[in-house]
Amino acid sequence: MGRRLLLAFVLGFVMASAARGVAAITIVDDGEPRATIVVREAVLESDPYKPDRYDAGSPQQKVHLAAHDLQHYVEMSTGAKLPIVSDKEEFDGAAIPVGASRRTDLLGLDIPDGFTAERREEEYMILCRDNTLVLAGNDLAHYHGTPYAVYEFLNRLGVRWFMPSEFGEVVPRMKTIRVDEIDFRDKPDFALRNWWLHATPRMYAEEHLWKLRNKAGPVSSVKIPGDGSIDQYLPHDRFDEHPEWFVKNADGTPIKSMPSLSHPDVPALVADALCWDTWSPREPSPSTWCARESRLLRAGKRFWTTT
Repeated sequence: MGRRLLLAFVLGFVMASAARGVAAITIVDDGEPRATIVVREAVLESDPYKPDRYDAGSPQQKVHLAAHDLQHYVEMSTGAKLPIVSDKEEFDGAAIPVGASRRTDLLGLDIPDGFTAERREEEYMILCRDNTLVLAGNDLAHYHGTPYAVYEFLNRLGVRWFMPSEFGEVVPRMKTIRVDEIDFRDKPDFALRNWWLHATPRMYAEEHLWKLRNKAGPVSSVKIPGDGSIDQYLPHDRFDEHPEWFVKNADGTPIKSMPSLSHPDVPALVADALCWDTWSPREPSPSTWCARESRLLRAGKRFWTTT
């Protein structure tokens, strides 16, 4: 029963406009591709997106992932493989710009952008009109706006990712995809949407992509010290010079992976590292910003947090 209801919803979304004769775009018609995915040229030249626990990838890699996932799941659903071209190429027919590009510039669109210490700019948009479907968002730093736009659209087509890996995918079969006009923007309610998992490299990669496709944040936008991870903020290349920054074993030898939280220099050292992660373009230069924050912390006028 539930599966029939989902299929009815999907068919209603993609075919209702056809019944009214006002479809804004035809993506696939009776198993044949009728639209072209467009990305900026740098995306085609970039390396593929690689799931990583600490590296969110470049904006180009995120758009690369989004464009190829859109192509992949539309082909799985309809059998039609949409071509992917650069924004410098000319072509006839419907266009699906994925991510910001020369084509979205020509449309005069305000693509979500920006990255500040508040971490509230991970917005994405879906705009469908005049034979064009724009799927784009903020891909700076740890943000995945463009992939979220693609996954929101695929979700509206009925695609689901209930579990990591292909085992958890549900992709409805259809021959035609026609979409009415859409003007939609959204962003997450919570800046942090992640959890830690100990897994094999293959299992981690599958879980990482599953999180993305459900709009979680597989790479945190702030570093959260805990369970000994605060040592990531210390300059280990100065270990021999300043062994007092680290706790000691019973025999008096320092432990490189354990900072001494009672040493007065350590909070300022951690602040120096943290401020580079929280610096905003609205502030002075990174070096000026860090120097000021460190002085305030040493003077007892700043209590640094990562949120």
